Amino acid sequence: MRLALLGLDDSTLSLAAACAVGDECQVVAVSDLRPDDQRAAKLQSAAPRVEWETLLLGSDGPQPFDAVVAARGDDEQQRNDQIRRLVQAGIPLLISHPVSDSMLVGYELDMIRRDTGGIVLPILPLRFRPAVMRFRELIQEIGPTIGTVEQLAVDRCLDRRERAAVSAAFAHDCDLLRFLLAGLRTDIARIGATGAGGFTPEGQLAAYGNLSVQMTASDSPIVARWNVLPGAAGTAAIMAIGGLGTLQARLFADGPDEIEWKSTGHPPTVERYPNQGAANQILDQLRKALQGQPHQLDWPDAARSVELTETLERSLKKGRMVELHREEFSDLGTFKGTMTSAGCALLLIGLAAMVAAAAAARFFKLAGLGWLA
Repeated sequence: MRLALLGLDDSTLSLAAACAVGDECQVVAVSDLRPDDQRAAKLQSAAPRVEWETLLLGSDGPQPFDAVVAARGDDEQQRNDQIRRLVQAGIPLLISHPVSDSMLVGYELDMIRRDTGGIVLPILPLRFRPAVMRFRELIQEIGPTIGTVEQLAVDRCLDRRERAAVSAAFAHDCDLLRFLLAGLRTDIARIGATGAGGFTPEGQLAAYGNLSVQMTASDSPIVARWNVLPGAAGTAAIMAIGGLGTLQARLFADGPDEIEWKSTGHPPTVERYPNQGAANQILDQLRKALQGQPHQLDWPDAARSVELTETLERSLKKGRMVELHREEFSDLGTFKGTMTSAGCALLLIGLAAMVAAAAAARFFKLAGLGWLA
């Protein structure tokens, strides 16, 4: 499988590293890399650097490839435009998450993908960490572990807790929560966020530094929570609380991940899993998609998590829980929404015209100019 890189970030760098040590994948072209990025030097020496427009040619270009791996860019608008054009050209894409802070961009790409029939996959590495996959299996096995799950919680440690870093972490982790909840056959229905402080001098919500988010599931009593904590980046704890005990997965940036469960009448049990392998799993999902086989990476999941991240900010500003609405974004839905808005606008204009006409008639009558009314 031949890949072309558009930009570089931590997620796409891990995929390139996985390609470098394997024989089933190869980076054949790189584009839009910052000259001062030391991580890019090795890639540029191993693969030719091309202008990003040549990627629109795909397998017909001077450096033929099977898919483009797109990173988040310093200029978000420019990267959005580049990805939009690649999707319109039908180029298979594997995209870093979140590549944009706007849910509208995510759903627009999904509509274009459905129109062109192209392949657009998000990079969601947390789903494929061995400890997370085992954690999901255990919470589905109600009897042997902790009983019926009543709460799910994620504590995310970050060394930098400004708005951009916290939002990106939440976008990853709320997809993780949705992945776990899907195993329990439910999804997030309401979201509420709390945090201390108003706005910083830079205009950012200070509440992001100690953000706490509570979510309720649809058609289920399960409650999900997410908290940001100071600590080493890449470290997180996932906890499931059931009627018979607790199950916790501890994820580390370096070293093996751990799963510990405690249940009534049984001593605590700890298992360790390697924190590697997610990049190879994602590349395997791309390979399946290119071959027309079923895969486990769907672009609407990435768009949905960005929508939840935007909802989080609305909840912070309003100071209350916000209801989520599951909508199918499509050209037909957009047309219906536009026509509905236009119809409402016409009704309001008509009503305003009637009120204005009645007021004018009354004015002319009082002024003795009834013949003008």
